[in-house]
Formats: sequence, structure tokens, C-alpha cells
Amino acid sequence: PVEVNFSPTESTLMLDAPAKPKEMISVSRRDGKTLVRINYSSMDVIQTCLRKAQYSLFEKWKPVDEAVATVFGSAFHKALEVYYRGTFDERKLPTLETMQMMAFGNLATGEESDLLLRSTRAFVEAAAPLAALPETDKHSIVNGCWILFRYFETYIKDPYIAYVDKDGPFVERTFSLVLHEDETLIVELFGTIDVVLQHTQTKELLPTDHKTAGFLNFGGSSYFDREKPSHQYTGYLIGAREVFGVDTDKFMVNIIEKKPRPKTKGAIGVQFPRQITQRNADDFADFKESVIYVVHQYLTAIESRVWPQGPVGSCTAYGSCSFRQICSMPKSMRHNALTAKFKQEGASNGATL
Repeated sequence: PVEVNFSPTESTLMLDAPAKPKEMISVSRRDGKTLVRINYSSMDVIQTCLRKAQYSLFEKWKPVDEAVATVFGSAFHKALEVYYRGTFDERKLPTLETMQMMAFGNLATGEESDLLLRSTRAFVEAAAPLAALPETDKHSIVNGCWILFRYFETYIKDPYIAYVDKDGPFVERTFSLVLHEDETLIVELFGTIDVVLQHTQTKELLPTDHKTAGFLNFGGSSYFDREKPSHQYTGYLIGAREVFGVDTDKFMVNIIEKKPRPKTKGAIGVQFPRQITQRNADDFADFKESVIYVVHQYLTAIESRVWPQGPVGSCTAYGSCSFRQICSMPKSMRHNALTAKFKQEGASNGATL
């Protein structure tokens, strides 16, 4: 899953980064060919800016601290992972007071046997680094529990439940498949599908991605304009179809709006819109073509050791690139600045191409 953040004024408090690095992109050799494993996040970085790809993907520099929006989004995903592993009959709405009591670290009666309380606990534990935030911050644990309660309240009678196959509920499934192979190159796409939902009556299957979004409208454009084209959703749909045999050409975006709890009764509450998008053979072909092109860009940059900066508009998009200050410095100072502000999670060895 990717955190969507349209606000240039998101909280700037930073937190300790998780110990386990996320797999992004790798270059190795297999059967005499160059093997590139790539996910959507890596593809997006390379398309956005090759200099950023150099720092974050090839040299593996990561911020010492992690943004609150990322922690919050990950915590909400943990909560929904627990929720959708449960059955429809287990959905019993607790009180808001109980959930907010849990936000302060208290145990709730019957927590272990109650699906929604287990889901709340998963959120609270994953959001623990946010404990210092004031309750009024939209990323605080207390506010997160309020948003989660409203989500439960909205969808407790939702006819969509997690699809169950031979391996159990289809939740947080990783996939990997060969997208392209020729005489010299193998391109392998990998990723994680949040959930495949199934309508209890129609039996329709919908691979689904959960998105936490600070703003649904920004600068005259709407979040809903982003559902197509979207390489992320196309790639996940390919994975669901080709790896798990999910027979569908549709994909659903499950959006969780992030906002502080309203102070007045008449204020607009938090929203949880959903959007269904569809793909066809042309869309899949376009996606594969784009992935292969991006892989060649990355390999060329490794071989030539030339990593040009991308469009300057990307430097300040979504609250600013984490490497913007580094790129603004004289070249002779950049390495020292990287060492001071970032940590290196096992740099690439520049695999033989």
C-alpha cells in the first residue's frame, strides 16, 4: 500500500523509522541474464526523478526519521487487515468510548474475542510512535480511533467481505510474476494486494487497495481523477489475475479520509468513498511497456553512473521530496549531508549488467 497526501501542510513531526527495510528494487543475475525485480513504488520513483532513484533505490539512503503520515497509514492498514480477516457475523460495533479508551493504552473487556476491538488494538499498537501527538492532530492515536470507529459504523453492514480461497481470507497477499523475458533481461513484478473483496450476493470479486488521504480535493483537481491511468492499480490487478487466478477486470480503491474530529455537530464528518476502476487488454499492454522502459532507464543509469534530476515540480510535490535539500547543495557537500540526515540500508553493489 502507498500513502496519499495532497496537503502541503501535513504535520512535520518525525519519528523513528522501522527497523525492517521495505523491498523496493533489485538487480541480479539469473541463468546468464540480468534479473530486475521491481514494484510499483520503485517504478514511481524512477519515473519521477532518476536522482531520487539514485539516492533511495540504488544507494539506499533512507531518512533517519519516518513521517507521521506514513506511520498513520501503516497503522490503519494493520487495523483493516485484522478487520477483513474476520467474518461478517463477527462485525459487532463497539462504543466510541471503548475504542478511545484503548487509544490511551487501556484494555477493553472481551478484547481478544471481539473482531472490531482486535482491529482497534492492531491500530493502537502500530500507531504507538504517534503517542506524542496532541489529540487534535489528525494523525494522533485518539483521532485515528475516532476515524476507525466511523469506518466501522459506515461499513459494518457492508456486503463486501474478504474473498476466501484455499489459503484462507485473501488479505495482504504478496505476489511475484515474470512480466517480461528476452535474450538478456528478465523483469519480475512484485507487490502486495491489501485485500480481494467479494460481494456476498453477486459474488463479484474486487481486488482492493486501502488509501489514507489527507485531502480528497486539491488545487482544482480531485483524488478521484487518479484512478486511471494508475500503474499501481493496473499492476495489482495483473498480480491478482495472473498469480492468484482472480477472474475480474475491476479494481476498487477504498479511501479513508484523514481529518480531525469536528468540534461542532453541524460540521462535515470524515468520509470513506470508494471508487471502482476497470482495465482491459490495452491497459495491461501499456503498463507492461512502461515497466520495461523504466527498467531500461534504471539499468542505463547504473551502467553510465548518470542520474539526472527530474522535473523540478516533483521536488516540492506532496509536501516536498526528502532529498530536496541535498540536491540544492553543492555537489561536494552532498555526501556529508546524506550521511548526517539519512542512513544507508545496505547499498547496492551495482550488479554486473
